[in-house]
Amino acid sequence: MREFLMRWLVEIRDVVADKRFLSDLLEKLNVTLYVEDNKTYLISKRFELLSTSSEVLRLTKQICTVVSEVSNDFPDARINLKLGDLYEQREDGSRCQHVFRSSSTPVITLSIQSGRVTPVRGISEEAKAKLRAERLEHEYQVKLALVSHRIISAFHNEHALKVHRLLQQELTPIQMHRIYELMRNELGEKLNDLASKKNWDRFTHSVNHPGVFGDESRHMVSNKEPPAKPMYLEEAQNFISKAANLWFHQIADRLG
Repeated sequence: MREFLMRWLVEIRDVVADKRFLSDLLEKLNVTLYVEDNKTYLISKRFELLSTSSEVLRLTKQICTVVSEVSNDFPDARINLKLGDLYEQREDGSRCQHVFRSSSTPVITLSIQSGRVTPVRGISEEAKAKLRAERLEHEYQVKLALVSHRIISAFHNEHALKVHRLLQQELTPIQMHRIYELMRNELGEKLNDLASKKNWDRFTHSVNHPGVFGDESRHMVSNKEPPAKPMYLEEAQNFISKAANLWFHQIADRLG
C-alpha cells in the first residue's frame, strides 16, 4: 500500500459505472477516485479543509445529492454507486472508521445518452475504427461538458439548483417566469448577455398576458395590449431552457 497523505477517505460501494466518466465528472467538483486494496474511495482537498467527520459526511451527501438529482435528466445509460463508510487517516498511519448511520444510503444515479456510430463505407477497417474512436471521444467530451456544467452550477449556486429543479417540472408560464426571476436576481442587467432585451421583453410580456396564455398566464387581466409578436408555449419553453443552460455554462466556466 502506497503512502497516503489525505486525512479523510469516503468509501463508495456497488459501483456500476463508466469509471472514466465518473472520475472525470467528480474531478470537476475537485473530488478524486482513489483505489486501494480493491476498495474505491472519494478523496478531496475540500474534505481536508474540514475538521470533523460530520462535516465531511454533510459535504459528501451534498455532492451525492446534487450529482444524483441533476444527472437524472440525462437518459439512456446509468451510473450507480452507494456511499460506504468514512475513514480518518491519523498521523501514526492508523485509520479510524466512521460508519454512516442513516436509514437510507445515498445513491448516485447518472444517466448519459449512448453514442451511435454511423457506418462508413469505402474505407479500410483500420480507418473506420479510427473514425469511430474519434467520434466516440467527441461524444464523450460533449456529454461530460453538458453534465458537468449543470452539476457544477447547481452545486455552487443555490439559485441554479432551484432553476434546474424548475426545469424538471412542467414549464407553465408561471414556472417559466420563476426561472426568469431567479436568473434576473442573480444577473441583473447581465441577464441580457443570455438573450437580447427585446426577446426578454417578448418573453415576459407573453407569459404575463391572458391574451397569449389565457387562464395559464401569470396575470388574469391586463390593461396592456398583448405583444405584437407573442412568444407562445413551445417557443417560450425553448427560450427559457436555452437561457438557463447558457447561465449554467457561465457559472461553471467562471468556477473552472
